[in-house]
Amino acid sequence: MFHISMIFLKVLIHSIRALMPIWMTFMVLISGLGVLVAHLEKLTIHDGLYFAWITGTTVGYGDIVPERHISQILCILIAVIGVLFTGTLVAISVNALKITFQVETGQDQWEAALKERLKKKKSAKP
Repeated sequence: MFHISMIFLKVLIHSIRALMPIWMTFMVLISGLGVLVAHLEKLTIHDGLYFAWITGTTVGYGDIVPERHISQILCILIAVIGVLFTGTLVAISVNALKITFQVETGQDQWEAALKERLKKKKSAKP
């Protein structure tokens, strides 16, 4: 059981690293839009970031409500980007689970290829 978990975590971390530029773009967009909403709604930057991430993760407590129409439109954009952000994590996790299953059932040589790739990276470092 522990072996399966380690394979899953290795694949998950490798996949997250590979997609980090996309994730960083989503994070910058959500945070930037949050700062913009804060400016438009006369909120603190902290409140704007809090609002953007609560909206982006679709939690939406309702303790901060935008009043201006442009802010409301930006909130929709924040929510869409947040869904993409979360969806990317779900897709990565499902793929890691699929690869783990394939490795454990002998349907794939992914783990051996990953180990070989990691060895090459380690030997290439100065």
